[in-house]
Amino acid sequence: MLRNYFIIAWRNLRNNLLFTGLNSIGLSIGMAACLVTGLFAYEQYHYDAHHVFADRIYRVVNRQFQENRSNYVSLTQGVLAPELKKSFPEVEDATRIGFKHVSINRENLDPIQVRVMAVDTSFFSIFTIPFKIRETNKLLKEDEIYLSEKITKTIFGDKNPIGETISFVEGMEMKVAGVFNDFPYQSNLATDYIISFYWLEKLEPQSVNWHSNTHYNYVLLREDADAKEFGKKMNELIHRYTPTSWASYEFFLQPLLSINLQPGYIGNNKGSVGKILVNGFMMVSLIILLLASFNYMNMATARSVRRATEVGVRKVVGAQRFQVIKQFLMESLILCALAFLIAVLWSDIGLQYFNYFTGFELTFKTFYSSPVLVFWLIIAFLTITFISGVYPAFFLSRFTPAQVLKGKHNSDSSRGLRKGLVIFQFSLTSLLVVLILLINKQTNYMRSQDMGFDKEQLLLFADDRNKDIGLEAFKAELLQLSGVERVASASGFPGYTRLSSTNLWELNKTEDESIKALWLYADHDYLQTLGLTLLAGRNFNANGNDRETGMLVNENTVLAFGWTREEAIGKKLAGFTFSDSLPGEIIGVIKDFHISQLRKEIMPLVIRYSADEKLYMVKITDPALFTARAKLDEVAAKLTQSNDFESKFLMDALEEGYAAETKSSEMLTFFTILAILIGCSGLYALAAYEGEQRIKELGVRKIMGASTYQLLYLLSKDFLKLLVWALVLAMPLAYFLGNIWLRVYPYRTSWTPDIFLVPSFFVLLLGWLTIITQALKASNLNPVEALRYE
Repeated sequence: MLRNYFIIAWRNLRNNLLFTGLNSIGLSIGMAACLVTGLFAYEQYHYDAHHVFADRIYRVVNRQFQENRSNYVSLTQGVLAPELKKSFPEVEDATRIGFKHVSINRENLDPIQVRVMAVDTSFFSIFTIPFKIRETNKLLKEDEIYLSEKITKTIFGDKNPIGETISFVEGMEMKVAGVFNDFPYQSNLATDYIISFYWLEKLEPQSVNWHSNTHYNYVLLREDADAKEFGKKMNELIHRYTPTSWASYEFFLQPLLSINLQPGYIGNNKGSVGKILVNGFMMVSLIILLLASFNYMNMATARSVRRATEVGVRKVVGAQRFQVIKQFLMESLILCALAFLIAVLWSDIGLQYFNYFTGFELTFKTFYSSPVLVFWLIIAFLTITFISGVYPAFFLSRFTPAQVLKGKHNSDSSRGLRKGLVIFQFSLTSLLVVLILLINKQTNYMRSQDMGFDKEQLLLFADDRNKDIGLEAFKAELLQLSGVERVASASGFPGYTRLSSTNLWELNKTEDESIKALWLYADHDYLQTLGLTLLAGRNFNANGNDRETGMLVNENTVLAFGWTREEAIGKKLAGFTFSDSLPGEIIGVIKDFHISQLRKEIMPLVIRYSADEKLYMVKITDPALFTARAKLDEVAAKLTQSNDFESKFLMDALEEGYAAETKSSEMLTFFTILAILIGCSGLYALAAYEGEQRIKELGVRKIMGASTYQLLYLLSKDFLKLLVWALVLAMPLAYFLGNIWLRVYPYRTSWTPDIFLVPSFFVLLLGWLTIITQALKASNLNPVEALRYE
């Protein structure tokens, strides 16, 4: 019997190629969208899931309150992990993790800068790090280093690296004691070099105390431990040792498996995607798949007039209704199977573009290696088959043989449902178009904002200078180049650098009266290079005598202390790296500028003098920017330790800061195009159905003298009403969701009529073009053919 169902279903699909093609392509688009976003969601929800104890590992983080703002910070004290293990029985193990840029010496070549991860020996008891080669039963010693498989091949080739020595510019000599498998890219702790935390304590002793949040702390809780209760006790312990100004800080535990889904933590080792974004894309793709399923329903019922006689004959010769239902479900199964095969091809192509736009490394190998994914894929396929085919099966199988064979058909009670589906489809499309326009407008608004400094013709690069060249000599070499006007060094680039914050308070006052301020190191050319405005006082002296106590502050700092600009000059402050015995002195007040991204409001800022920073800004006056850049790169590469030196324009760097908005817009545009294609095919199906249902009415009207234009208007107006209803429903929802999204930005664009008028015109025009072909076909019919059987 199943074989018979299959043969008949295949013949029906083969004999109706337009119906089969439109449905299979529509369903395949929806399936492909779900496959790609489903794989994306699976990867994001399984970040760091490869660790055996992943569900019991937590990162210690903190929330810092400042007036009406609060910041989440992933960095905590460098002494915390050992104290937690010693003080709480709930802690099975704990480890500190720190990252540092160091330079590896190479024979007959310039040193190469790398980023190493420093850990306690307990790190390997908490995290699962598979080793390819390792000295048997040995813990990581102070003079040893572990390398990734990839970097081992780069440095040593096929040679056995165990026992080989790696020398660092910073004075470290380490023996290779093991080679570990490369970290998967779904890891927040990926690295190629692992050394002992001992070196951070030696190189940065000031960071290993209770007053400095500079490292990561992870704990492995016992199976019976309550993470929430432990977090409260941990918070109390930390506040016993931290300054009183930290009283408002809240220290708590963040599950390892949640780190990638909770963005916004300052100091994250790797960017986080965010649960809202992952779920949002999943929701959009599921809706697109449902729209494709609804289209199948629309098209199947639109062919009801043609299939009615077939159903009537089947029932006359003895077929039961459930047998007819099985027949139509078999058609749905075959069509969905065909669509799934096409979807796999779409997905293979789509993954390449998805990875390109997002920077991820998604691959279908994940499906093959995960039985859980394969199981849910089968369940999803059967569900879509059922959803797509169940309504047409029950609708088409209900025809009464006696009525059908007389040329009469049951009234279509499903018309309202199909119209509702079209309204839903185009409401979604309109909503997506509005959101795309809003995202683009906000991004352009941020691009056009005055940042408070001169961002044009500014080159940036970061590198260690050669040992034999000082800052002024380095700058002098660059200033000899034609078109180079100024060179400055600092610890952060303007406009997008995330700076650390500190507490500042007026000398002879308590720390409880402090303010929170961002801090930055810079040299005496920083202000002129960026075109910053000095409002009061003076700039740093070129001779460096401001190194010990001199500081520049912005207007926001002066306002926070309640001073005027002139009153601020000469004020002495403690905090940061200053003390009561050696306080800082304000020597100048500069006009507020955006040192951070426009996603953050301007905060108090303190700038200290330093000639030891590794970030450089070069002001170019040569109109031939790229030629000047090439010359600069050539000279600077000889003066620095990098083997792959490359500068970038500040404008390009700022553009990278808008990457999240740009990628969201691109992804949303992609999904919108899919929704439009599917929505238009659904509208086409409904237009075809209405044309068939009203064929005799149109024939009578034409005989009575109705013109083609009148019939065209008659058929078109009902569909345009559906599109208008879709817009009426979509626009308020778009305004509501858009305002929620805009709240993230302290500096945001405003709503303008074009954000709503453009999508409205676009949807109405697109809808009209979709139905016009069917309307013209129906209005140009021959009345004799329409009334042949009357």
